[in-house]
Amino acid sequence: MNKASSIIGLVLAMAGIGIGATMEGAPVMVVLNVPAMLIVLGGTLGATICGTSMDRVKAIPKLWMKACNAEVFDLRGRVSELVGYAEKARRDGLLALDEGLSEVEDEFMRRGLQLVVDGTDPDVVAGVLDAEVEEMARPHSGGVQ
Repeated sequence: MNKASSIIGLVLAMAGIGIGATMEGAPVMVVLNVPAMLIVLGGTLGATICGTSMDRVKAIPKLWMKACNAEVFDLRGRVSELVGYAEKARRDGLLALDEGLSEVEDEFMRRGLQLVVDGTDPDVVAGVLDAEVEEMARPHSGGVQ
């Protein structure tokens, strides 16, 4: 999710609600009922605080910013990079990958390639990388309930 799509989505949602209310003959200000908004938003915040720890509540702004500013993942680029490594290994052998390992920016990919270059059994490589993914996901799961 990026900032532009968030803003566009919010504007479209508000416009849809306002236009829908107007089409039904209600004034737009009925939808923007401040007491009702306070009840809904305040009640939601109160229920959230009751259902979790204060540390997680304090983390909400940080998690919100992280969600809004998430970097775009270039899947095609990553696949092309992996295909390049596979072609090099097939053409020149697995040890040929060793000389370029220091140039690999992604630490996770570098670790996986190092395991492959070291001759580690493919099932062990998969197990190690799966365990590492689970370990990386563990801190992030605190923000998801």
